[in-house]
Amino acid sequence: MSDVTRVLVVCDLIAPGGGPTGYTWNLRAALARTETADVAVEFAGLVLAQRNRATGERPPAPVPGRARPSIRRFAGRIRHEIGHALKSGITPRLRAQIEAADLVVFQGFQDPRRLRFARRRGTATCYMPHSPTIYADEYAAMHADEKGLGRTRRRMVRTERALFRRADLVVFPTPAASGAYRDAFGAELAVTPVRYVLSGVPRPVRREPDVAASGAEILFVGRYVSHKGYDLFLEAAERLSPRHPGLRFATLGAGPARRASSAVRDLGWRDDPIPAIAAARFLVVPNRIAYFDLLPLEAAALGKGLVLTAVGGNVDQHALLPDSVICEPDELDEGISRALALSEDPGWGSANAAAYERDLTDERMAERWIALIREWREGDRGKAVVERSHA
Repeated sequence: MSDVTRVLVVCDLIAPGGGPTGYTWNLRAALARTETADVAVEFAGLVLAQRNRATGERPPAPVPGRARPSIRRFAGRIRHEIGHALKSGITPRLRAQIEAADLVVFQGFQDPRRLRFARRRGTATCYMPHSPTIYADEYAAMHADEKGLGRTRRRMVRTERALFRRADLVVFPTPAASGAYRDAFGAELAVTPVRYVLSGVPRPVRREPDVAASGAEILFVGRYVSHKGYDLFLEAAERLSPRHPGLRFATLGAGPARRASSAVRDLGWRDDPIPAIAAARFLVVPNRIAYFDLLPLEAAALGKGLVLTAVGGNVDQHALLPDSVICEPDELDEGISRALALSEDPGWGSANAAAYERDLTDERMAERWIALIREWREGDRGKAVVERSHA
């Protein structure tokens, strides 16, 4: 075996934000600052500088300063790449990158033919899902009115089952984040080594306060969709507002479930949510279904308290972040009320900042990935891997 382990991380889009896109952006940036003489990591995917909106309302912008090819050359390359991808699920460039790697880490739902190609060439594979529930259900929640959705969902279930079945290793951020996947793909996960690599986020860049958001004390940030609990937040605010005159609720984001509320100010989308988070009293994360959101980690880095619903990875985040309140989704009023009392102490949230510095920076996440890769290498390509946390 070579002295240098060559790792390829594949994610179709790499940009700031949430999901596999933002996770891979954070990992890529942190690894660039991490000394790893024995591990060489390359990334495959379109790199964009603008925060990933994930609502389909506006395309992101390319990285500034990157050379732009001529339109004719670019169009020809796109036709060439797409033609190969449609036939085989893999472009010529990605094919060459996979062939040169010892281990390929697929971040997020992808064409399983990529994993099959790697396996046929003796390259080890790792799959890390990222949606709150299995991808088929995530897609269905965002496209409820789509014609033929049932067939599409069944195809996506088959696709993700193939990803789990063909992977040599599966990674989740924490045990609680894997719940929906174990329910749907328990048979595949029972025979595939599983590891947990705790997520991390970059230290937030302090900027000028968001003047438009400066009056918002209780803040929701994210997509306006059911599984994020956007409607639960609005309903809780409408019930609490009469009891707390002058208390200001706000939402920051976009999505198909948007509705007006006399109790909640809609701040719309921000490419950079950090100034609004910094201006808030505390954040509410009212998920009905959760994976392991990066937003609470960003809030913790800013020393903010949190209200989390007791679902999925939120349970593990509550355990990691001392200045947080946890409640059932249908008891959000009670959770917010407890947080209001705790936030009377101006120091509430500081323990979250300390927990962030200790365990939840992007550098710590990169170190955990490198440790996992080294153990995989020393354990004969992961055959002897057993479940345990890398937190």
